[in-house]
Amino acid sequence: PFIGNAVLQGCDWVAFQCLWPCEYARAGKPCQYCFSGGQFEALAKRGKAMPFIPSPQDVVEVIRYAVQHDGVNSLQITGGSTFDSGVESKHILSYLNAINNELGRETLTGEILLYITPPQDLTYIDQYFALGVDRIACSLEVWDDELAEIITPGKREFTTKQRHLDALTYIAEKYGPGKAFSNFIIGLEPIESLKEGATWLAERGIIPSASVWMPFGK
Repeated sequence: PFIGNAVLQGCDWVAFQCLWPCEYARAGKPCQYCFSGGQFEALAKRGKAMPFIPSPQDVVEVIRYAVQHDGVNSLQITGGSTFDSGVESKHILSYLNAINNELGRETLTGEILLYITPPQDLTYIDQYFALGVDRIACSLEVWDDELAEIITPGKREFTTKQRHLDALTYIAEKYGPGKAFSNFIIGLEPIESLKEGATWLAERGIIPSASVWMPFGK
């Protein structure tokens, strides 16, 4: 189940980069830099079926193999953005419970980093930490508001910037500095606005990180 679902990142991480389809992309509002989002949008426009969602057992099998054969110690879980936090939570909880019950959280001696759509009900976040997650990312990707409406239309229209900031602040205040995480895509906005966003987050104990923009056609 590695193929199309998981990759090795560096020497320590096994990363699941899009475990379930992005509903924003299916609605015609994908992030414009996202390869997976472009695929989901194209499939939806053509009336084609979405890619299958790996089962918790598939995920556990991949993690076990990566630990035993590749020496990884940390895990990244990412899915597509969802309209319903409850639906997304069912996916996440199924994977976390399978890791705990079938693999054992202690098998991963490093971290579990979880990327989520910021939920309206912040108690979902508490459930994830209770099941062994170390950090949670609610990624803004672009700080500049005018550019973000063009580049990340679904995130700004359906989730809003404020909901991202509320979730990140909640995590940092309740669980401490370094527990909340937001990614930025480098190359999509001026360095001035990027620095403004990174500073705003860092001053509140939220980690700003950078991913390099790799254009795929849009």
